[in-house]
Amino acid sequence: MHGAPFSVFSKANTEGKIIAFDFPDRKYALTSLADFRHAMLSPFNWHPSYVVGNSLMDPFSDPHRTINRTLYKSGPAIWKNLESSSSRGRGGFGHLLGGTGVNNTNRMDSTDVLLYNIAFEVNYSLFDNFFLSTLLKEKKTSADWDGVDPLPNARLKLHKSISPSSVDFTQAMNSTDKMFHTASSLLVNEGAFNVNSTSVEAWVAFLSSTLNVNRPLSPRGDGGTGSGAVQFSKLLRPFVAGNPTKDLSKEMGTGYRALSESEIRTLAEKIVEEVKLRGPFLSLSDFINRRLIGRDVSRASQVQFSDGDDISMALKGALDAAIEKAGINAEDAANSSVGDENSYQLAEIRDGLPNGTMNDAYVASFPQRKSQNMAGWLTQMDILSTLAPAMTARSDTFKIRVYGDCKSPNNIQPDAVAYLEITVQRQPYFYDTTDSANTPVTQLYDSSGQPDPLPEENTNLQAANRQFGRKFEIVSLRWLSPNEI
Repeated sequence: MHGAPFSVFSKANTEGKIIAFDFPDRKYALTSLADFRHAMLSPFNWHPSYVVGNSLMDPFSDPHRTINRTLYKSGPAIWKNLESSSSRGRGGFGHLLGGTGVNNTNRMDSTDVLLYNIAFEVNYSLFDNFFLSTLLKEKKTSADWDGVDPLPNARLKLHKSISPSSVDFTQAMNSTDKMFHTASSLLVNEGAFNVNSTSVEAWVAFLSSTLNVNRPLSPRGDGGTGSGAVQFSKLLRPFVAGNPTKDLSKEMGTGYRALSESEIRTLAEKIVEEVKLRGPFLSLSDFINRRLIGRDVSRASQVQFSDGDDISMALKGALDAAIEKAGINAEDAANSSVGDENSYQLAEIRDGLPNGTMNDAYVASFPQRKSQNMAGWLTQMDILSTLAPAMTARSDTFKIRVYGDCKSPNNIQPDAVAYLEITVQRQPYFYDTTDSANTPVTQLYDSSGQPDPLPEENTNLQAANRQFGRKFEIVSLRWLSPNEI
């Protein structure tokens, strides 16, 4: 498309097309949950275009909540106001809220809360509960993957306890009710990176994972492959090669972002600052999402922050904040201003919504550049698209050190001491192997055979497995000398 998708009155005057959304390509497997950011997960025009992996605060949610308190407490009348406002041309969503749908059922319950931080909720639901195995269900024979050749996500390997010849992968992946659990019981993530790391060098190495890996370009564009040190892209196959040199260039509209060695190091330094400020992260979604901080003062749109609170934590996640502080997208901004609040029609938007529903703290973070979120504009979602499959917030491998001594009855000092170091690793199989590794720990379906949205514990598991879960194995053991402590 042409024009200014992120600005209202001013024209973008781009040099060519702007590619806003991408479609999957059967030639290339989806390897990251962040690849689903192009999917339309909401029919409502007040929700963001990109949801999965997005960390930015929603304009209608509170800094310290994922919903809007004013709307939540207003009751059914709120949606009647919204529906009537849509008839005045402020939203165009009356047909979604009113009337009936299939079988004369109400399209939308009047008590539903529809203004909420959808990206926060989706990230919370996805990134700690699912992964993409890249094992394809539609493979014709088990020989299509021998358990040895790299999968599309090359970090995923067959577990060491499993012989490739002992598994019929086609049969294993055709069990629809356990497919996800079967994949996770077969595969391990080799060399996963803990996002709680405060090592700049470790982050530099991790961000440089795609160093000199040339990204294929679309045959409808330049064709061939792109070049650049470390490349991140919104598009599976960008149209043009080359780094954006100005805001509204064709590289910005249809290309990708390549980072130099110095940019990677600066970004790594800023990420470490964010980790120290916000961490420790208890889950991957905790790392991806913004921080819910602040408290109510007198009404929903008035939020007070405590001394020492970094308000940016409430506006965006760690990676987005680090990108901004590193100045990655700060090159030539000439003629790229989107103008003042009038350019967003904020007055008209506010007029169509109840008082206090748009949080004032968000307005300061509105886009300031016409090129914001274009293909060549680096965002957290682009980094996650490439690196999220290798990210973790905790390890399955742990180092344990223990100390023991022996004292004679009349001695204060010990006669002998010993230091032992043990490395243990969590395995995919249960403590009691009576249950197979792909047995779900929760009930997948309710009593009627339908997927259970609030699954309970699987009481069919062995009692020992319900108590202890997966088995730990000793990977290494060694005695330490006192100077190693």
